[in-house]
Amino acid sequence: MKYSIELEPPFAYSSYWYAVGIGLILLSVLVAFLLKRLFAVRVNSPLRLDRLHRESLSRIAEIENAYADQKLDTRAVHQHMSREVRQFISDVTGLRTENMNCEDLSRLGRPEYAQLIRKYYGPEFASRPIADSIASIKSGRDMINEVYTRADNERKIGVVAAYRSGKNERLGRLMRFAPRILRSRVLDAIRHNSFQWVDSIENALRNKELDPYSVYEQMCKAVHSFVRAATGTRDEASAQAVLMKPEMASIAAFVKDFYDPQAACRTDAAAQNCIKKGKELTEIWV
Repeated sequence: MKYSIELEPPFAYSSYWYAVGIGLILLSVLVAFLLKRLFAVRVNSPLRLDRLHRESLSRIAEIENAYADQKLDTRAVHQHMSREVRQFISDVTGLRTENMNCEDLSRLGRPEYAQLIRKYYGPEFASRPIADSIASIKSGRDMINEVYTRADNERKIGVVAAYRSGKNERLGRLMRFAPRILRSRVLDAIRHNSFQWVDSIENALRNKELDPYSVYEQMCKAVHSFVRAATGTRDEASAQAVLMKPEMASIAAFVKDFYDPQAACRTDAAAQNCIKKGKELTEIWV
């Protein structure tokens, strides 16, 4: 007896299944990319900022209640408040303020940090602390709220800063490898991008979204990014080395204040001047 067997060609299946397979692969790649982006921006998430704020205010309320119930004395209140304020500033700004003394805090360009911590110093370490603990708790709570509000506003301008900084970084790579004949075109693009970045900072100041100190911090980021891109350098140290060259002396003198925290703006007029100087830098750079 003869049997007839027909074998199915190995690649004779419907193209539908190939499309499904390719789609699943692309979907997994997309999901992996989105998850990576999600966790990459976690630190700047407004939800995280709100959570830190709520938790800090909750701990301050616990300190206040413990003092009212005589579970904490004046010294302990000031120790707890100093630790809480330092930790919140560190968590929100990234500044390592936990172990800084008043002089270190002053050099950050934020004298209000140093003033508050100095206010806590006496009752923390005095042999017989005498202070208004309720007023000190209120001062700490006010500082937490101020830092929170400022950080929320800076987060918004930070979106613009991240975009402009990334664009400058890409243009800086072009500057490193572009033929000499094309470098002026690349520099024009860097100028335009940085000018728009500074313009967004000016709008934020005008709309009261940034205070003078924050303007200085944002302007430093913009100027440092511009200098790195315009010099075609990979990092801050390399950019500084270029500025040290004799032919860059006038530019180095012009941008000096943007590399010195002690030069931080303390008034709206100083902030406006800082912005004006940043815009002028994009024009005088050759």
